[in-house]
Amino acid sequence: MINNAICQFLFRYSLKAESQDELTISTVVAMIGSIVGISLALVTIKVIKDYAIVESLLIDVEDEIEESSLSLEFSEASLRITQ
Repeated sequence: MINNAICQFLFRYSLKAESQDELTISTVVAMIGSIVGISLALVTIKVIKDYAIVESLLIDVEDEIEESSLSLEFSEASLRITQ
């Protein structure tokens, strides 16, 4: 969203640019927009990597819970049979 706002500003400003100073400003804003875009892409990659790690841990915990509940059910069933 931030990058989109910068790009929208850049597009509208560059359409109105008539002097060399205005074109220079639009070029600088384009460079800033590119830096922001690259930075946000790197943050996105980090978030995805962190989520992938957490997701694998969640799957392990879910498997452990299922195994525990199955063994508990088996134990309860064994107790019923022996009674």
